Amino acid sequence: MSATIRDAVYRAIDDINELRPPEKRIAKTAEASLFSRSGPLDSLGLLNFIVSLEGAIEDLLGVELILSDKKFNINSFNPFATVSSLLDYLKSQLGEPTP
Repeated sequence: MSATIRDAVYRAIDDINELRPPEKRIAKTAEASLFSRSGPLDSLGLLNFIVSLEGAIEDLLGVELILSDKKFNINSFNPFATVSSLLDYLKSQLGEPTP
């Protein structure tokens, strides 16, 4: 399932990158920043990314997952900081052990 989760994240990145100029596109790497002080996404960009990611997860995994839930405080834990932190968060939400 890890590869499918990664594919869903990369699909959402592709969707967002279509709206961004080439020099501001998000890399599809574990280290890539998403939403942080130095990240490329602003709040509207994050919202668009979340909607796209939720759709990709449903398409690829057949699971409805709501990522805009207020159960985490983005100031203390930001699962959207990097691709890696997002993958770990998604694995935990989908019941897959993380290393």
